[in-house]
Amino acid sequence: MCDLLYQKTPGMLQASILLLLLMFCGNAAAASYSLPADIGSGPFSSCSGGGPTYNCSNDVSLNNNDSVALTADVTLNIDGDFDVGKNVVIDNNGFLFAVDITGDIDIDDGAQVNANLDADGKIELGKNVVINGNIAAGDDIEIGDDTRVTGNIDSGGKIDIKKCGKG
Repeated sequence: MCDLLYQKTPGMLQASILLLLLMFCGNAAAASYSLPADIGSGPFSSCSGGGPTYNCSNDVSLNNNDSVALTADVTLNIDGDFDVGKNVVIDNNGFLFAVDITGDIDIDDGAQVNANLDADGKIELGKNVVINGNIAAGDDIEIGDDTRVTGNIDSGGKIDIKKCGKG
């Protein structure tokens, strides 16, 4: 009996550990933000000011699958980087959304961004990204496979358009 219990314990223990990992790590919920209402909270916690211009003293990072919806014109002046996770949707709802960054912009695969983006550094757009707006970088711009930009592109460096994983 004890031998049989010992043989089954590692499997049960493994299943318990897997269940705990899934509960705490594997199911992070996406967050929804409304701008300008959520200025000063979440990823915009370092941002302050009065509409339509808000100054952010640190990086702004949106996690995978987050969404942002505008309810008024917003200009974010970010002293740092702007990171947008996979499948993030930024919907300006017809309002002006401008993001001016002293650092770099990194927009991950599958994101949909309706904004004008201006970075002093570089801009990297992942695969299958949709940008509706102008993008400008003081450095290089890298555009991933199957990415669409509807707007003007201005680069102080090179523009690298990836096709099938090649530059």
